[in-house]
Amino acid sequence: MVSPHITETGQVDGIGPQVANAFSLQLNTETFLTPTCYGSSDPSTCYGWQQFVYSSDPNLVFMQYWLIAYNAICPANWYGPIPLGSNLDCFVNSLASSIPGNPLTAAGLSTAELQGSAIAGANDQVSLSIGSGQATSVVNSDTMLDLASQWDMTEFGVFGDAGGGEANFGSRTTLETQTTLQSDSNFRPTCIKGGFTGETNNLKLTDTPAIGTQGSPSIVSKQTSSRATTSSCAVAG
Repeated sequence: MVSPHITETGQVDGIGPQVANAFSLQLNTETFLTPTCYGSSDPSTCYGWQQFVYSSDPNLVFMQYWLIAYNAICPANWYGPIPLGSNLDCFVNSLASSIPGNPLTAAGLSTAELQGSAIAGANDQVSLSIGSGQATSVVNSDTMLDLASQWDMTEFGVFGDAGGGEANFGSRTTLETQTTLQSDSNFRPTCIKGGFTGETNNLKLTDTPAIGTQGSPSIVSKQTSSRATTSSCAVAG
């Protein structure tokens, strides 16, 4: 759900002027132990991190893989090492696919659905659909980080368009997002206030009314640019 007449501006890749509809949709995992860290300076302190991303500029869907605190020469075909804080990190992107037609706009968020999946011994996949007319997906091997055996926490949001940028929404903006989980477990999910990505937005978490019975375990949260009440989320088992 998005508020009527929603607007957003941001920098492309965290640099340059503010332009309309410059943002990313991100579905991010927690950091986790991965065998891809075996070549790092200390595999016990190196972690994998995976992002399922839509970037409005250049209108692409892809997966981004990170080795946090690799602190050594990066594996072949990975970028880095990149200094972040006291650590040296590595990253690489999957192939990318564009959404047919025009890029997603802030108003189009009302019908946007970003999905990420990981299957052990098979593939990871990211897909984006907008209403009933635009859709695309990208598939890559789960052996990149072996995410499927480790994934148990998810961050979802609308953030700046890469480079540590911020998505700046206009006044009286409200976004309500629903994250639906599909796994071998039917345990009721829980909410944790926090995040993993380096991008941000200018919205504040606010109170979220309870939701009814859902077909799958779900979490709903609401963000606003107006005066926020006590932050909360709604959970359905």
